Amino acid sequence: MRAELAKIGDGVRYEVDGFKSQQLQVTDKLSEMIKVEVDQRMQSDKDSKLLISNMLKNVMQEVGTIKESQDGTVQNILKEVKEAS
Repeated sequence: MRAELAKIGDGVRYEVDGFKSQQLQVTDKLSEMIKVEVDQRMQSDKDSKLLISNMLKNVMQEVGTIKESQDGTVQNILKEVKEAS
């Protein structure tokens, strides 16, 4: 009788250890999946910020070019008005 109980106890411990091992593997896989997802989102955020930054730089360059052109036009108009006076 004791031998049977010991055998059943060993079987239960074996199953519990197997379950714990399986849960550990699942937890490790989930942790890795979450880490990959977080890393991808962070990289995506960095890429978006870089893209926006570059777009803003280009816009500011274009605004600067337009401003310089307008300043030149205004200076020419002022010069013409002074000459006409």
